Amino acid sequence: GESASRIARACAKQNNLTIPNDKGGNTNWADEVQRTGFAHNHNLSITGGNKSTTYNASANYIEREGIITGVGNNLFTARTFIETKTLKDRLTLSAGLNGNIRNEWGVPRGEQGASVYNAMYYYSPFVTTRNNDGTWYKDMGISQNFNPLALIYEDQSRATFKRIQATGKATLKLIDDLYL
Repeated sequence: GESASRIARACAKQNNLTIPNDKGGNTNWADEVQRTGFAHNHNLSITGGNKSTTYNASANYIEREGIITGVGNNLFTARTFIETKTLKDRLTLSAGLNGNIRNEWGVPRGEQGASVYNAMYYYSPFVTTRNNDGTWYKDMGISQNFNPLALIYEDQSRATFKRIQATGKATLKLIDDLYL
């Protein structure tokens, strides 16, 4: 379909009007900011043991790219568990270790025009994404919002979260149906 800025220009021309903030751009900011999201997930696990001891270990990696350029996360998780029986199966010992690392990256979601999610709908389609010298186009006189591409590429947030958990258990069977 026809862009909003072209329709507005045609309407203004037909009615002998000028658009004061028309800088010659024809920018669909939602198309500039959005992309097709993508995710992938990978798993690996091993399990084994014998009559008295069993073990398992697993690892998982998942990465997600959001539909907004510059938004996504990844998560790596690892788990291990071992259990053994001894003393004629009267003593059971088990231990586990779980951990993960999660990285997140994103774009501004602030207020007063500093949100990519708002700016892609409110920033003027009559301006270009960049100036002739390659810098991001900016004119607070035209829009109270910021150039959404400048927000994406110049103001990203990143965070890393790490977690580790260890478990252990010992069960001693003193007599039938009595455990310690």
